[in-house]
Amino acid sequence: MDKTFELNVIKSTQLLLNAAKNNCKKWIIISTNKEDKIKKLIKLKKINKFETNEPHYNYSVTKYLFTKICKEVSILSKAKCRILKVFQVYGADEAKGRLWPLLKNCAKKNKNLNMTSGKQIYDFIHIDDVVDGLIDCLNFNKKNKVFPQEWDLASGKSTSVKNFASKIWKNNQAKGKIFFSKIKIFDRDNYLPNKNNLWKIKSRKFK
Repeated sequence: MDKTFELNVIKSTQLLLNAAKNNCKKWIIISTNKEDKIKKLIKLKKINKFETNEPHYNYSVTKYLFTKICKEVSILSKAKCRILKVFQVYGADEAKGRLWPLLKNCAKKNKNLNMTSGKQIYDFIHIDDVVDGLIDCLNFNKKNKVFPQEWDLASGKSTSVKNFASKIWKNNQAKGKIFFSKIKIFDRDNYLPNKNNLWKIKSRKFK
């Protein structure tokens, strides 16, 4: 947690201050869709010294803290700050232990795969679509409202983890089987973008 806090909060804040000092005042800030989850944990008093009782949320805590700092610094420096909460990204160069690479690898090798129940609902977006969306967000004349701004960067098309996995499995002609509910669910929450605060991007078919 200490290294994550140093990078995502301390060093990132210094970067913002340096940017403002040098008159660089148009900022795109990438955050996580789990910020709302962190807000709930704070209300439930499950945050202790900037850490949650669930270690896998600690990264999200640092992003939540940095978002607050971004808004404060942008107001003080009169910068145009656009904070983007990116939803469930998948695609090339993704860490091997994540869902999409696991599905692709097991399908290719005709192996079985144990998963959670897959009932969680997410908004899955391919990395190439995310890149296109980020480029679109660089146009500060678009949606030129009062700054700082916060947007949910997503397709607006949500689906279950089970449905996502099944489509990837089928499209890759896997001969093995997926066994749902074989793994304990650590995060039972659904993560859906706010339709009233959505920066909508195109979404390709799962493959």
